[in-house]
Amino acid sequence: MPVYPASLQPLAELAAKIRTPDFLPAFGRLLDNYFPGINLAVFFYQQDQRPVTLVHNLSYEQEIKAIFALDKHYQDDPFFQFWQSNREPNLKTLEDVITADFYHSPFYNEYYSRLGLYDEVMAYFSLSEQQCIAVSFGFYNHRKRCKRDEAFELIVYLFPVLQALFEQYWLSSSLHDNMSEGEPLYVSNQFAADILTERERQVVQLILQGLASKQIAGKLNIKLGTVKNHRKSIYKKLQINSQQELYHQFWLYQNQEQHNQWVND
Repeated sequence: MPVYPASLQPLAELAAKIRTPDFLPAFGRLLDNYFPGINLAVFFYQQDQRPVTLVHNLSYEQEIKAIFALDKHYQDDPFFQFWQSNREPNLKTLEDVITADFYHSPFYNEYYSRLGLYDEVMAYFSLSEQQCIAVSFGFYNHRKRCKRDEAFELIVYLFPVLQALFEQYWLSSSLHDNMSEGEPLYVSNQFAADILTERERQVVQLILQGLASKQIAGKLNIKLGTVKNHRKSIYKKLQINSQQELYHQFWLYQNQEQHNQWVND
């Protein structure tokens, strides 16, 4: 028997938030409403760049483990690897994307094993040829309020509507302009301008464009140790612990900037 949502109200609320900074939080609330008992994480994928975690319902302990694994091994994530060669809207289970040696890989040990994750489903909502929103539905042995098969059926049911909503959100957002296909990420020098020094903002811009510390040192003609010191200072001032969190803060900033522009217009 097909699985249908008990109410369409969360979906209606999400549609009403397309042109506001609350769209992604509203999407998080929709996921919690429709998929109770499942660990959820929403990622932004962009070609040749680290995935950005946008929304999640992980515990603090799980979040720390996930950030560590994704920062270190994101290129080994089978779902990220699948997207690199398959850019269409899609829905995949872990079994669909893994190779024979997956359960012996560093990514499995650092991510799945440490988090206690035994299965995962990923929904890929395409934004462009180079970008997508990827929603992870994680299944844990100790969390069985929502069965995997039922969750999968509900995802399939909601998928076309969510894909359409994400397309509209993306096209109406300044992120669409600032993350143009094939171009480096544009980062306003006003991002964290009230907290960071001019040099630190330059370092942030290059980090968000995907450059490693050694590349940043060459670009700015400074020593590698100086770049590392800048990174430590940036993380401390922004009260973050990882590059993932830096991307997340930038995403939220861009959303707020877009909202302010709409209000002023």
